[in-house]
Amino acid sequence: DLAINKNGVIEQAKKKGLENPQVFCVSAKMELEGADEKESGFYDIRNYIINNITGGNAYKLKLQSSMNTANQISGNIKEAVNLRKKQYEADIDFRSEIADSLGAQADKSANRVDILVDGLLKEYDDVTGEIREEFREGLGVGSLIKRGVSSIFSKDESIKAWLEEISKKLEEQLTARFQPKLDNGVEDIAESIRQMAKIVELKIKNNKTILDVNNEIFGDIANKRQETLQQLQMNFGEFVSDTDNFVDSELFPQANSLAPDIAMGGGLAVVGAILMTATHGMLLDITGGILSGLGLLLASFTILFKRKGVVSEFDNAISDGRTRLKTEIESKLKAYIENIKNKLDRNFDPFDNHINREMKGINTIESELTAIDGKFGEIQKELA
Repeated sequence: DLAINKNGVIEQAKKKGLENPQVFCVSAKMELEGADEKESGFYDIRNYIINNITGGNAYKLKLQSSMNTANQISGNIKEAVNLRKKQYEADIDFRSEIADSLGAQADKSANRVDILVDGLLKEYDDVTGEIREEFREGLGVGSLIKRGVSSIFSKDESIKAWLEEISKKLEEQLTARFQPKLDNGVEDIAESIRQMAKIVELKIKNNKTILDVNNEIFGDIANKRQETLQQLQMNFGEFVSDTDNFVDSELFPQANSLAPDIAMGGGLAVVGAILMTATHGMLLDITGGILSGLGLLLASFTILFKRKGVVSEFDNAISDGRTRLKTEIESKLKAYIENIKNKLDRNFDPFDNHINREMKGINTIESELTAIDGKFGEIQKELA
């Protein structure tokens, strides 16, 4: 029974914060009856009092006790700091994962743009190839003389009218061939962007929590982090649900009030502008200088004489239009994707600020704990 009770007292003392409690079992009755003090147990306790309380080691032992308490507190702080640091590292990984996801989805969307542009260029090449043959054949000797003679009686049969018809036909065929491909491609890109937002939203919901709000030392830090995440989740949800956030009025001014999948269709305006330049403007510029100031019949012979140069100029216009088509659509759609990615990422600014504050706070605490450990070490040496 005595051994059991003694162990119980020791365990209770440890729970109260004493690392190495000294427990003495004594008999007051035996001591009063004159029994041997070693037998009554009072010998050990008297020596302990002399050595630790009334003797010269008293102050030293009191300081040692304070040091033990301080070390225990420091250990608790270090444990809490370790949890806080793990949470910080998890948040860093979380942000890196978000950035990687946004980057990967943006790359996928950009690849879809490349596929779309390649498809449009194929249509462009097919249509312009057919028109080029018609244009080249129309500049044959017989065709030019026939049109030259006919133009005397009717302007509708003139070379200029024919060239305008060629230009209009080119534009109409390109528009007809581009429309379905552009619609499908744009919808594919829009879906990729929607998927980008959905993936990020899901990752926010599944964010890993390590530092609990009930933490005795850093509960307030954990609570602020939780509030920041909840605000992020709410703001991100509102951002995704507002279709105006997926519109870029600078890139697509005609689509400044449309949903993201339709807003991407603003690329049609880009195509239209290129076609107008590549056909009406550039082609008529080529022939305008020849036709200007000449009679229609004379113009026919003049064009016949310069047939090779005219075809070459036509080819240059088509080639230039192809390059501009590729550059305009590719650059604008990819810029649009990058802009949406950056908009999504900017929702994380408050959380990034929290991470930066945590980095500074953890570094400060660890530095202070290192300095305290150094002081503890010096005191321990003096107490040894």
